[in-house]
Amino acid sequence: MNEAVSLITDSVYRIGLDNYEKGSLVPNIYLVKCDSEFILVNPGPHSSYNEIKEKISSVTDPKKISLIVISSVSPDMSSALPLFSKRCC
Repeated sequence: MNEAVSLITDSVYRIGLDNYEKGSLVPNIYLVKCDSEFILVNPGPHSSYNEIKEKISSVTDPKKISLIVISSVSPDMSSALPLFSKRCC
């Protein structure tokens, strides 16, 4: 499966993941543009950090992420938080 970065509105991107098997739960990862900065909603699973960061980089420099929002503490939605908080923000 080849999941791309999808533009949902003029300021909201959905970050798709390639490494999830069909039928498994896929995390809802979004990047929201606010002026010159970005908000990352659900940083995703730890195991997909490199893929997520690469896809974010196709939209913006990850260092422009000024806020990370978590909607669930389940590992598929939030376990990459320590990696993003150390390296991006």
